[in-house]
Amino acid sequence: MGLRIRTNLGALRALLYLEEITGRSQRLTGQLASGLRIQSAADDPAGLGVAERLRIQARSLDAAGRNVNAGQALLGSAAVGARTILSLLQQLRDQILATGVRPTDGGSVRPWVDRPPSSAGGRPDDRPGQPTGAGGLPSEWRSILDEIDRVARSTRYNGKALLDGSNPTLALLVGPDASDPMTLRLEDLSRVGLGLRRLADLQPQVVEQRVSQAIEVTLGALGRFGTMANLLAQRERYLVGQSLQANLAQSSIRDLDVARASAEWASVRLRQALAVGALRTSLDQAGLALLLFPGVGSGEARGLGSGGRFPHPVQT
Repeated sequence: MGLRIRTNLGALRALLYLEEITGRSQRLTGQLASGLRIQSAADDPAGLGVAERLRIQARSLDAAGRNVNAGQALLGSAAVGARTILSLLQQLRDQILATGVRPTDGGSVRPWVDRPPSSAGGRPDDRPGQPTGAGGLPSEWRSILDEIDRVARSTRYNGKALLDGSNPTLALLVGPDASDPMTLRLEDLSRVGLGLRRLADLQPQVVEQRVSQAIEVTLGALGRFGTMANLLAQRERYLVGQSLQANLAQSSIRDLDVARASAEWASVRLRQALAVGALRTSLDQAGLALLLFPGVGSGEARGLGSGGRFPHPVQT
């Protein structure tokens, strides 16, 4: 092969390969530093699109999982309030039964209070040991009914009342998009919702039946709260599994295989060093052309080399 001084083809080839291998080395360095195989669309356009869609799906599933957790906390708050109301109703029923609600002579039952045919103030006579408040009910029973209303009003989650009937249903998004809601059915466990209004005008036996019915309603509400909590727990497990699969798929596409990349990076570094050596050799070979001219000694060759035309002087 001839020696050329106008165009150093060997040096150009070595430089082209060095630029290519240096670019590859820089990409591998960035991938190893970030842990991502796909850092931009230039690396893998199709793979980046798929990975981004999977990442968005995983984030949506995680958000749905947080909604499920919020729904579980909401149902837990409602269940606590319902259990408190159930305890109050059982206490009220015990007190009603303790008054001796039973048929009297003739098969009828006595009213709450004995009302005289024509009392001056129209106020019913108090029964012994049972002081009455406004409306003719014993004050202890009225206090229990007031406490039931207070619990129903104060049982809230995130500012929403749960047991006073103002929010009969709540929609909860438990899927990756808005097309998958779950409706949480709440209950009205206030005095009105339980049918415990105007008890003073009723016979004791009827009131005891109303309270028993209210207890059954409250027990049914507790059962429904438990059923919905179980459904939310199953939904949570489903969302966790789906999110895990989406993250695994996204990771397999976008994340870097560190072992393989490290091995390739070591190979690239070696090839880069070889390319640098080849470039230096090609540049040194151009100086050998001076030896072909008579009268040009080694000193002139060294002078040309030290003058900057050739990076390394030629040894003769």
